[in-house]
Amino acid sequence: MTSKKLVTFMIAASSTTFNLAALASTQTQHTTVCDSEQTGEDADCDVVNEPGPGVPPIVQCTYTPIYGQVCHDVTYTVEVPTTPVGVNRFVNPSTGLHYFTTGSTAPTGYIFEEHAFSLANDNGYGAVPFTMLSSGSGFFFSNQSAISGLVPIYGYFNPRKGETFNTTNPNDVNGFPCLSAYCIYNPQTGSCNVVLPDCYYASGIFGYVGP
Repeated sequence: MTSKKLVTFMIAASSTTFNLAALASTQTQHTTVCDSEQTGEDADCDVVNEPGPGVPPIVQCTYTPIYGQVCHDVTYTVEVPTTPVGVNRFVNPSTGLHYFTTGSTAPTGYIFEEHAFSLANDNGYGAVPFTMLSSGSGFFFSNQSAISGLVPIYGYFNPRKGETFNTTNPNDVNGFPCLSAYCIYNPQTGSCNVVLPDCYYASGIFGYVGP
């Protein structure tokens, strides 16, 4: 009967502080695990954990004794710092509508208002696609502790404009004018055509992003 043994390695990785000033991007890394016994061993090696921020992966190998020295390439993924995806907010002064984009331009009629927030550039640590952008793409988190430095992002909806407004400032919409609903009498039907209120109503926190 061929004997086997289980050996666990920890692969050294550089310690990095993962905050929103340096969001993470998935990269594939390689390392080599070699038998250190004189008789040599064949090994089946696997990464047994998903590395967290600045945490080196753990490789677990099951050895079967053979003759000669054998080395194995082990592939694993790590998160490395990259530039976060900034989201810019534009506004149309005529309509009051907003345009959120990861780019630097907006349609004609819109002017730059401010940097709104930052998104992750991939789905590391459970990030999911942020679908509220007018253009561009990025990822946000459902858990504030997924990565350090995350802040809540609040959702608002304006029924008259049909606009969803996203902001990390819960008081951001206080400066917008709020026009109440009103009725326009329709003489043909003898009834009232209701014009929806021009206000931003809070829909709560729906995720976490970078500032």
